[in-house]
Amino acid sequence: MQAIYQYTYQQIYFDPSTKFMKQVWLPTTKKIDESDFKNQMLEMFRWVKSEKPAYFLGNTQELFFAIDPLLQDWVNENINLKSENIKAAFLVSQDFYAQLGLSQTIDDLLENEIFKQNPKDIAFFPTEEEAIQWLFS
Repeated sequence: MQAIYQYTYQQIYFDPSTKFMKQVWLPTTKKIDESDFKNQMLEMFRWVKSEKPAYFLGNTQELFFAIDPLLQDWVNENINLKSENIKAAFLVSQDFYAQLGLSQTIDDLLENEIFKQNPKDIAFFPTEEEAIQWLFS
């Protein structure tokens, strides 16, 4: 797996042989603002559209940024892994409030018509090992 994107707040890795992409949020997200968060989400989605992974692992364990309801709406409108037909797993954040916002955002996405028309799995896990096992099962 090779690093394809590295920035202050996140790293993105991709393995073309397995079509597996991993996004890792970094502890520096304690200092991220909404504008940078949006830019980083758009950057991640640009890589998803470019590399077309079949499997996606979002490691939010170090995401220390709370996603408020307005930002959840923005994510739902602008970042749509489902439209890319990806099986996605997310590692649970250590920050309860950040995880709550992420969970609410995913719940909103699951209600989206695209998800209902083209069902594909999304799940949350406490460890990377469990997430990877589920992704490739």
